[in-house]
Amino acid sequence: MLQLYRPFTTLLFCILCLQAYASNTQIPQIDAADSAFHGRLSLSGTWALVRNDWPTLKDIQRGTFTTENIEIPGFLHAGTGEQSHGHNTFLVRISNLNQTFVSPAVNIYELREAWRAWWIDDSGEYSFLGESGKISKTPADQQQQTQPYLLEFPSDSASGTLVIYQSSHHLFSTGITSELTVTEKDDALRAILTDLAARFLFFGVGLFVIIQNLVFFAQRRKETVLLILAAFAFITLARSALSSGYVDYFINQPGFFFYSIRLEYILIIFPGIMALQLILTVFPIAQSKPMLYASYLLLGMTILLTSQMSVTQMTQYLPVYQAAIFVIGLTCIALICRGLLHKADGARSFLLAFTPIMIAVANDIIANRSPHYSFYCADYAIFIFLFLQSQIQASRFVSALDTAEHLTENLHEEVRIKTEELSRQNSLLTEKTQDLEKQHSQIKLLSETDHLTGLYNRQTLESHAKLMIQLAFTYNQPLSLVMMDLDNFKQINDRFGHMVGDECLIFTASYLRGYKLRKRDILARFGGEELVIILNDTSLEVAREITQALCEGLASQPVTGDHPDIHLTASFGIAELHSSRSSNLKDLFRCADLALYRAKQNGRNRVESYRANRPAIKL
Repeated sequence: MLQLYRPFTTLLFCILCLQAYASNTQIPQIDAADSAFHGRLSLSGTWALVRNDWPTLKDIQRGTFTTENIEIPGFLHAGTGEQSHGHNTFLVRISNLNQTFVSPAVNIYELREAWRAWWIDDSGEYSFLGESGKISKTPADQQQQTQPYLLEFPSDSASGTLVIYQSSHHLFSTGITSELTVTEKDDALRAILTDLAARFLFFGVGLFVIIQNLVFFAQRRKETVLLILAAFAFITLARSALSSGYVDYFINQPGFFFYSIRLEYILIIFPGIMALQLILTVFPIAQSKPMLYASYLLLGMTILLTSQMSVTQMTQYLPVYQAAIFVIGLTCIALICRGLLHKADGARSFLLAFTPIMIAVANDIIANRSPHYSFYCADYAIFIFLFLQSQIQASRFVSALDTAEHLTENLHEEVRIKTEELSRQNSLLTEKTQDLEKQHSQIKLLSETDHLTGLYNRQTLESHAKLMIQLAFTYNQPLSLVMMDLDNFKQINDRFGHMVGDECLIFTASYLRGYKLRKRDILARFGGEELVIILNDTSLEVAREITQALCEGLASQPVTGDHPDIHLTASFGIAELHSSRSSNLKDLFRCADLALYRAKQNGRNRVESYRANRPAIKL
């Protein structure tokens, strides 16, 4: 009997093992056609996670790896075990993508530490989507930035797997901590630009508050409240700039992340201390100085401990920072309530203005600890408070002036005369400022352009070209560079003189400007009789057609004047960024120059293109 059951139990065991293996390698799927709503596809839900491993794209395609299911967005904490720190892989399948979107893209911001994203199409093609720095299996080699990043999916892909490799060696909490939403690329870019515009407006209000209070403080040095408001606004502005991630666009250094996050944590406490000093100045008590000394001692200890702790320890103790700022805020509320009980002037308005800050701080603490809620508003609430208080102080400032004006008629007249004088000075200053701006614009134009032809000079050309090449590599777009050299130009100078030679250069520049080039294309004088044209988002074939038309058109239009008609011809050399295998601007110029040299050698008045001899390297 046992012999009869043994094959059956063995077969059952094998089936259960295979089923368990299949379940461990199955990647959750999101159907874009069914799940998209109003042009937005949320990627929240169940994802596959491979802990402490980066399976290759081929292994992922074959399914030869083991996963576990997790909910996204969500946290992975260092405190839950060593497996959460190190390197992980997040995977999710998306189907029917091209049926729902024309140019699908997703904006990534709250993806902790360093990551790299790939798309594996069901057809077997791999597409690199982007990265936030340098992923690594060791903490020393990891590099990361916190700036927003836009991932663009292949527009012709129907279904595939989104793969995010992540290395997390520093922060206590890691993982995908905010909702990822697929939208059209234009909508995603519009959202980024809207957020950037809102932050610029926010920073503008902050700068206005700082400058306004500093100007008023310069006129009334006894009003220390104005100086405190300016310092309060500056610290809040600095903290908001660091936490936004946009600072990383301007300071693109590998180690800046560690400095910025430490400074950001220090600036969690600092605004609360400035708020406490502001309230103690407006509503002083007998223990004001000891309280201020204690608060600044707390700040010093925070700076010392933050600078000495590792980033992992520092982020682990984030609740301590948050608790400290919350306690300071409650102390401020208590001081305001005490002022209200003692019927202090402005206590009621202060309480009404400060209470929303405490609500916003509590909201930010909740948002920071919840992966499903990411609306932060404390900085906005603080700046609204500062703006209102600045206007109140400004109103007090103006009221003091009005009171002084009405003391005597003579004083009123004197103030009126001084005001008119100040107005005239302001008008003169405005006129001088406008003149300086005009002069600055003229100087800038002269510094960027060639004085003879009016085209960009070589320095401006190289500055713009480097940016265009960077964008061409980033978005995998073609970019063609055309070098143009007037034929027999030395003979023209020798026969007719340099004035006529300059006239020919001016004519050629005018001819190029009058041609149907796009605004995003660049014309520049490279040197002597050499001119350069950069055709953005233009393939080598299209660039050759445009250049051939330019070549033929130039030869058909004579240069007229107080001299015999001169028929100009030019030789053109073209090099395209990708087909020439150029890695930088210098290589691209060299390739175009070789093509130009070939045009000269083959008889002039012709167009030659550069093509690389070696085959393309496919990654």
